[in-house]
Amino acid sequence: MRTSPRKETLEEINAKSKDGSTFAERLVKAREDRGLNKAELARLIGCTRAALSKWERGETGDVSAVTLARIADQLGVDMRTLLDGGASRIEADLDAMKQAIMAVEKYFPERRAEEKAAFATRFYDWIQAGRELDEKTIAILSRI
Repeated sequence: MRTSPRKETLEEINAKSKDGSTFAERLVKAREDRGLNKAELARLIGCTRAALSKWERGETGDVSAVTLARIADQLGVDMRTLLDGGASRIEADLDAMKQAIMAVEKYFPERRAEEKAAFATRFYDWIQAGRELDEKTIAILSRI
């Protein structure tokens, strides 16, 4: 039996982030920053304008994880940015790249630039997949 994706509760969706903003406020800001009106975003994510309006007013928590992922994708933000005001996708990408480059410079300072680039790419992909980049992992990834 297949279950439907979990939906966030009204309390979860309206919880204020560290900066004091709510999901509704972050959603409106991200949509406006992207230059979309409600009708355009609703069409892109496959919902009604009315549903999107309710989310932007904080009147319902009836948002599935799938819908949150679609919203984040269309607005070019990470899901956690919408949920808790976390880093944007660009900031997360830059942070992952910085971690990868720092690991390469720490563990492989004498390698040629081409090798360093290959290691950095592997490490970046590993970090982007949400995995920890520790010494053991670096040793394994550097042998591939």
